[in-house]
Amino acid sequence: MRDLTEQEAVEQADSIWLDCLQASKTDSRRLGDLEASSLDQDEALAEIYQLLSGGEA
Repeated sequence: MRDLTEQEAVEQADSIWLDCLQASKTDSRRLGDLEASSLDQDEALAEIYQLLSGGEA
């Protein structure tokens, strides 16, 4: 086993913290966040498609 670099330690601590934040959310809050993320992705894809089709965003 090797020692972690400072950057690796920070990244692991950030990951653990984000996991704790996610675990503290209610199921309805998690579903709401997932729904919002999905809508954001749909809007981004629609904008990309419009730009690729020669339109303006």
